[in-house]
Amino acid sequence: LMKFINTSIAETGGPNVTIHEAITLELEVTLPEVTSNIKVMLVLPSNDMEILTTQIFVGSQINCTSVPQYLNTSTSAIDAAIYDFGLCQNGFDNVVDQKDKISIVVVVAARDVGGNINGKQLVTRSNMTYSLGSLGSTNTLSGQQNFQLLVPGLNSSIVVSPLTAIDAGDIVTYNVTVQHIVTATAAAFDVAIQVTVNPLLDVVSGMNGSLSSASFNISGDKKIITWFIARYALNDGVFQTSFTAICRNDLES
Repeated sequence: LMKFINTSIAETGGPNVTIHEAITLELEVTLPEVTSNIKVMLVLPSNDMEILTTQIFVGSQINCTSVPQYLNTSTSAIDAAIYDFGLCQNGFDNVVDQKDKISIVVVVAARDVGGNINGKQLVTRSNMTYSLGSLGSTNTLSGQQNFQLLVPGLNSSIVVSPLTAIDAGDIVTYNVTVQHIVTATAAAFDVAIQVTVNPLLDVVSGMNGSLSSASFNISGDKKIITWFIARYALNDGVFQTSFTAICRNDLES
């Protein structure tokens, strides 16, 4: 009933996923060639994952009385959905093919919450209830996919020179270092490294740093410099960069 299709980050490796990584699942059911009541449910770990998008495909010879209705069971994220097709008529041709199938393609992701720690198991479950005939007894089919959470971890340090007293017009150099922590098991994505200088200083220049994918921006008030790294892989090594600031001369008494 449930198939794992792919994830948005190939390097995490199939059932291993990281925070906000899009996971595509397919809930596919083959209808008997009779009239049936069809209801499909997807349940995610409460508060740990959320449903991002849903696409529904109904076989060409299937006619259902309802557009699927969705049920949100969480106040903070969509972590469960019921797809209720109502009474479905599957035309008889004595051939089992795509025309007999209902496919629900769902994209889900792990949320950035405190409980989602490195190595956590995330279990997604689905079930379909159906009846043979509009008044027949209810039957249930179930499916499950398990994922393991990989969480990146970074630390940073800044070395300032000089450390002695400075005068108006003097230049201060900041050397910034960022690296993966020893226990990190996943690349870091959409990394933003931000440094705010003392109000008596203005940022005057910066460097992209040791990663070719890194870029930086200096705020309009010259108080904040931010580096952006779209993907910081485990094997990228230490990221090093620097910037300079000047002691303002308009504050002299």
